[in-house]
Amino acid sequence: MTPRQGSRTFASATALLALLFAPTLPAAHPLITEDTGTLGQGGWQLELGNEHITLRSDGAEQDLVLTTAALTYGLSGHTDLIVTVPHLRIGADPLTGEPGTHGLVDVGFDLSGASTSKVRSALC
Repeated sequence: MTPRQGSRTFASATALLALLFAPTLPAAHPLITEDTGTLGQGGWQLELGNEHITLRSDGAEQDLVLTTAALTYGLSGHTDLIVTVPHLRIGADPLTGEPGTHGLVDVGFDLSGASTSKVRSALC
């Protein structure tokens, strides 16, 4: 085995081990707060998110799944309209035997804007 092949084998093995033993990290989907930029007039963006939560109580587990679609449209060079449609699925309650349910929850309409030097000076 040449030194170059050995180096590639070591790098591949290290990457594989890093993937196998990587910790699970919680994270939140930022949507509006991720940056101050906008899409620009006529721009479109679709963001899809999915969260799975397991509630544990008295040795029983209940699953909740929140799936969210956020559609963003650039109204102008400085303003975006964001429509967020979340769907919640709640699993059956193992303690009471009550069946699960699902459906839309609060639909959101938001405006996101970026400031420019012209807008900033007009506001000051």
